[in-house]
Amino acid sequence: MAASIIETVEFLTISITGIVISGTATMTKSQTDTQCVPFATMRSTRDTNERFDMRWMKIGIAGSTVTATRGIASAPDVILSIFVVEFSTECTVEQETVSNSGATVNDSPSSNFTDITKTFLIVTWRITNATVDDWNMAMVRGVITSTSNVTFTRGATDGEMDMIWYSVECDGTQYSVQRGQFTLAAAVEIATDTITTTVDLTRSMLLATYSTSETADDARDGSTTATMTDGDTVQARRSRAASSVTAVNTIEWEVVEFATGQGVAAQKGSFVISPSVSVTDTDTITEVDADFAVVYSPMALGQGENASVNGDDIGVTRCSMVFNSTTEVEGEVVTIAGATTTFEWWVLDFNAGAPPVSRTTFQSLYPNTGTMIAIGTAIVTGLANLKNWLLG
Repeated sequence: MAASIIETVEFLTISITGIVISGTATMTKSQTDTQCVPFATMRSTRDTNERFDMRWMKIGIAGSTVTATRGIASAPDVILSIFVVEFSTECTVEQETVSNSGATVNDSPSSNFTDITKTFLIVTWRITNATVDDWNMAMVRGVITSTSNVTFTRGATDGEMDMIWYSVECDGTQYSVQRGQFTLAAAVEIATDTITTTVDLTRSMLLATYSTSETADDARDGSTTATMTDGDTVQARRSRAASSVTAVNTIEWEVVEFATGQGVAAQKGSFVISPSVSVTDTDTITEVDADFAVVYSPMALGQGENASVNGDDIGVTRCSMVFNSTTEVEGEVVTIAGATTTFEWWVLDFNAGAPPVSRTTFQSLYPNTGTMIAIGTAIVTGLANLKNWLLG
């Protein structure tokens, strides 16, 4: 059985092909849509046009339909790999929408969070005006600042961004959340941040977003990835540290550590892809349960660090991620000459070991739960009476 807070995991692919603005896929596991969250990565099928409105995607879930939408009905084609995770009713899941045409916007959940140390955030977005070709307009960082507020920040004050964000908060000790912020300063390639309490990487996940002051389309300076180097350290990287790099990239991160009894196992690694040689890379992993496993990128929507000397090759900065088998993960990017890109991947197996079953799953398997509870109560009462009789 899966971890007590997980009901289902389903893998879906959405292909947005031709002069269209959105694509859909259908969930097939009778999920409750309001308990679902997308873990998504993506790739583009054209490399040389620098416009972000053609590629960046917001992802919504309604009924059995998952919809991905970009800012303009235009080529290039975009392929999304989406793992839809359905959380049990022990958790509160929010799906909210907000637009940002300035540097910062604040948004509130429909119901206030109870405890932000048990709440994590997933952000998806699109660019809705066709003139956006600068990284500072296209990237956004999100952070939960209080029980009633989420703040989204960009490095620009113009351009239009349209977001769908999700939050998950569970009601017990299933996991804990730590969060923080740090910067990649100008002319710096790698930066790190130390988390407050050391976590066990074998049962933790990283989620990150960032904003940048990069005022051009140079992927070497604007594109950033994130990982954890150990249980204490979050790392962000771009591809160079030249003195000509003036962009300052600000990273927001969340580390979610699942409790030991949840039966969640995490693995991590990197895809290093040189598209002139191959548009894919694979890594071998410890075997996972294909019905309850997720592969995703810690930096939102599959962002990587890109070494292209052609600054506007933004198509290669995102990577779609899938399982080839229960022991292998694969990343794929657009076909382009040169431009080695590194993408961090993270695998979560929500059915590792023998974790507890969720309440709703147990009730579906054993519909006569009330009768079983009554029998159990009678047995306990009888044993208590027997003890009293034996002790006189």
